Amino acid sequence: MGDMPELMENILDNLKNGPNSLYSCALVSRHWCKMSIPILWQNPFSFHQKPLFISVYFSSLDEDDIYILKEYGINLKLSSYGLYLTIFRQLFNYAKFLKDLNLFDLESKAREWTNLNLVRPLSEISSNTYFDAVVNVVINLLLKSLFESGAVLHKLFLWFPEYFEFKPEIFYSLGRNELLFSRLQHVCLCVTPECYTNVTIFLKVLAKNITTIRSLDLVICSDFEPRLFHTIISIIKSQEQLKRFSLEGLNHPTEFYGIISALECQKNSLHEVIISRCGYNKEFRIVKLALWRYLIA
Repeated sequence: MGDMPELMENILDNLKNGPNSLYSCALVSRHWCKMSIPILWQNPFSFHQKPLFISVYFSSLDEDDIYILKEYGINLKLSSYGLYLTIFRQLFNYAKFLKDLNLFDLESKAREWTNLNLVRPLSEISSNTYFDAVVNVVINLLLKSLFESGAVLHKLFLWFPEYFEFKPEIFYSLGRNELLFSRLQHVCLCVTPECYTNVTIFLKVLAKNITTIRSLDLVICSDFEPRLFHTIISIIKSQEQLKRFSLEGLNHPTEFYGIISALECQKNSLHEVIISRCGYNKEFRIVKLALWRYLIA
């Protein structure tokens, strides 16, 4: 198989949802390791194992970032798993292999990792607000590491907890990796009203740099701010081949500020439009698409 890299890569790619199998492949030989590791690290946040891999991401932090974690009571120690992976540190830039970024999964793993690495056990911390603040620091450092790694994302799920706040350096990191969104094809946005400011800024980055989205899924509520809709409209209009659009309302919204009408500019490429749990709006009468599915839950 070592002489047939494409076949080998296809076989390993079929194992990407089975991390244990890929771990075993990585131990077979140096060649198998070089082919298995990039696939294994495409979406590590989706695996059900303990998030020990976050320590590997953080092994490349600079002294200032390490100091910040220590100030918040994080004990940066590598597990036996992490120590094993550091053997290959000269071979791999693990963060660069990321292709599927789901911020819901990332937040969940960040909370779990924080709980595992706090000097003081979570049971001894009386304030949930303090723990959320520590998790917020961990998430920002994770995003900084991922965005500056040279990763090229294919899928992006945007979801933000109420306590989350982007640090300014995150947007600086976004600007340093011009390739990060260059092949982005699938985007899903689900956001709470408390995070409008952060989300709007992040979406403006997408609107400015992305033209490759093929599938766009939105989950919205009735009290979205108009400026957020305007940013989403810019994203819709700037895509070259948008093929699928999905809109789901959290509480049957009836006002869409031009999002539905914006689909008219994508009528030559759209294959599917799904609208669910939304109140009927005059925009639906304006837009005439070849393939239209209107679902009301």
